[in-house]
Amino acid sequence: MLRLFFLVAFYCATLCSFAQDVFMRAKQQYDRNNGTAAIPLLKQAVNEGFADAAYLLGTIYYSDNIQNNVNRFGVSRNYVLARQNFEKGIQLGCENGDTELGYIYYFAWGVDKNLTKAVEYLAKGVDKDNEDAKFLLGQLYFLGNEVEQNFKLAFDMLKSTVNEKYLYSYDRMNATSARILGICYENGLGCERNVAKALLYYRKSNGEAFFRGGLLMDRLKMASTSDCSESEGEYGSVSYYLQSAIKAGVNIPLALYLHAINMANEIPVEDRKNPGRDNIARAMMKAANAGHAAAQKTLGDWYANGWFVSKNLVKAKEFYAKCKYNPADAERIEKDRLYRNSKGIYRIGDVFKVAFNSSIFADSLSSYIVVNIDSMGTPTRLMSTKEYRISSGSQYQALINEHKTTPWQIPLKHEVEVLYKHADSLNAWLKNETFKISAANKYAYKSNRYFNSSINETFCYLDMKTGEVKSRGAFNCTGFRFRPVVDYYGDNDVPQWPEYLVNYEGYVNNPERKKLDEDVTYRNSKGCYFPGDLYFYEPEQKYYIVAGTDLMNKPVRLMTIEAEKVDTYYKYNNLSNVPSKADVTMVYQTRDRVNKNLQQTNLPSLPVNAKLAFKEKGQNALNYIDFSGGSFRYSILGNSSSVQGYNIHRAYDLKNGTLVK
Repeated sequence: MLRLFFLVAFYCATLCSFAQDVFMRAKQQYDRNNGTAAIPLLKQAVNEGFADAAYLLGTIYYSDNIQNNVNRFGVSRNYVLARQNFEKGIQLGCENGDTELGYIYYFAWGVDKNLTKAVEYLAKGVDKDNEDAKFLLGQLYFLGNEVEQNFKLAFDMLKSTVNEKYLYSYDRMNATSARILGICYENGLGCERNVAKALLYYRKSNGEAFFRGGLLMDRLKMASTSDCSESEGEYGSVSYYLQSAIKAGVNIPLALYLHAINMANEIPVEDRKNPGRDNIARAMMKAANAGHAAAQKTLGDWYANGWFVSKNLVKAKEFYAKCKYNPADAERIEKDRLYRNSKGIYRIGDVFKVAFNSSIFADSLSSYIVVNIDSMGTPTRLMSTKEYRISSGSQYQALINEHKTTPWQIPLKHEVEVLYKHADSLNAWLKNETFKISAANKYAYKSNRYFNSSINETFCYLDMKTGEVKSRGAFNCTGFRFRPVVDYYGDNDVPQWPEYLVNYEGYVNNPERKKLDEDVTYRNSKGCYFPGDLYFYEPEQKYYIVAGTDLMNKPVRLMTIEAEKVDTYYKYNNLSNVPSKADVTMVYQTRDRVNKNLQQTNLPSLPVNAKLAFKEKGQNALNYIDFSGGSFRYSILGNSSSVQGYNIHRAYDLKNGTLVK
């Protein structure tokens, strides 16, 4: 019996050794691209149960044909045999083949299309860190045509497929992934909005992406990427992107027009009467011949004025006719808003109506203020007629973060100035009182076009009483207003409004608004909080003062009611969670509401002469706000006598209902 056992064991070992030898010989022929010799050996190894042999056999039939209908292995591609062997390999325990099967089932190569199987196999490939699987599945999640759209998954998958070291190699995967990543960064899809990174990835891609980069820079009036505070380098000018797009074969009329007009705008007006600059005229002619109305109008102007071409009124008339522009109407167009708007012509400060694409306003027309136009008077940037009231510094910071992820942006300086310059005419058009521009308002704008990774502490605003632009600390912006702006690309395609703005409009138009404003108990029962309200934190069975809210009026920053007296410098030197200047400023500004709420809850009021301590960001010195007058006082670092009598509260962030201590 023992002898029989050893004979069987010897026989099995011999078979395994033989099968291993067959697989190794097959692998040698495979590595030499000798399909004729490798295929029979691999088939034999598969019959012996070698999973990897089935995968290799599948790749031979899966490989691209090179010439004469054969691939590098000297055989014709056969998706049916490839699929059968990949599936056999997986059945035998092979770790590879999932990605290839995902492609086969998605593109219906030799089999009926099966999206469920395709996504299942591709997901397994992603789990195994396969770049090809990430590349296809990432695109599917980005487009959302056949799977549920998920920009975060798409961004993460495609980001990992980009070879950062060889970004300019322009291989298919790099170029496609870079283009989609550029779109994600431009619009904040699955990531924080970052214009500089959008432009960087557009430059790493193909002609269409170059056009997107040029269009983005033109819309935001950037001379070059160095205008962007997020920029880590110089990635090119508007002309660079547009010229690169055209060289790559992009013939989109808008691209041709923007390329020509940007070249023209680089020439001073006094130098434009020079027919020798025929490259600019040729570029504009190409756009005009492609049917771009603004290019046709521009060429008409050039021929009428002798800019870049010889003056020719006959040709000017021809191009005006092509774009249906009548110079005789020019004076009426400028003076009669109704007349020009009826012809689809707008000027900055006009009101533009478009069918809103959100289901919330499905049956209504939304009005927007035009803050930028092209040469044909077509709106290219719109400002909301609805405005948002900023009630705290924390809301301002939340607003900055929100606007990194939405096409709706905080206006630029010249855009809020439109409100001041055209307030009277706009108010005549905006019949709804809630839309009207008040001379008492202060409208927020951002001082540079793009926010970097750190929050800009300076709050810029336009004073509607004087038309002056001013700035103050972000902690002191309570009661300011802003009207978001968005790029407009035509076809009634206005991005859906941010949720916070829809929520705010619902609050403004709420018939119970007065009750929400005046009845703190009712307001809080609806989950709505104002700075100065009290928040009952269930885990501790304790009240806190609301020092900051988000854009939806949910508490995000809380401060303790009780305080500790400071008598020496050393006592507070290593304290944590000391309130910020924004925290104590908000409590001071809402002190009447705070004390009223404390009295109603049978809690002690904040002393009238209190010195509420705070720390500046990045500093160790303890300072305070004088509750009797609202002035800020600053202590001398290390001087014990300068901090005596300070009241130190504690301030915490509230995230997802939990205090972060």
